[in-house]
Amino acid sequence: METIKKIFAANVTYSGMTFNTPLLVEYEHTGVYFFIKKPKCIRILSGECSAIELRNKGKKVYVSEGYYFIKRLAIPTNYDIGTKTWWYINNPGDCYTLNKVSKYAKKIHTELSKEEMYIFKPAKD
Repeated sequence: METIKKIFAANVTYSGMTFNTPLLVEYEHTGVYFFIKKPKCIRILSGECSAIELRNKGKKVYVSEGYYFIKRLAIPTNYDIGTKTWWYINNPGDCYTLNKVSKYAKKIHTELSKEEMYIFKPAKD
């Protein structure tokens, strides 16, 4: 899967301390998938071959280009003098709160987390 790393300005509370700090956000892509809509649910297909089969049978098959989701969050820290490293804060058991993020972060997150769906039309041979 494709990963994108972005750095945003944020106000973070981690382990009871509040920081105005850069926040490293790692986004991961879900990947492309095919599905059909049924009453009260959707059925995700195993791949393009099954999508073409169902399309040839007259079913309406949809494609989702996928979306990006937040995989990891990190704040900067200095272990050695002059060496900048990142401390990942969204590990199991960690206690953190994102109090506020920049307008730029909100805009980028909205764009990355959008899911684009359309009706599947296979390429003609």
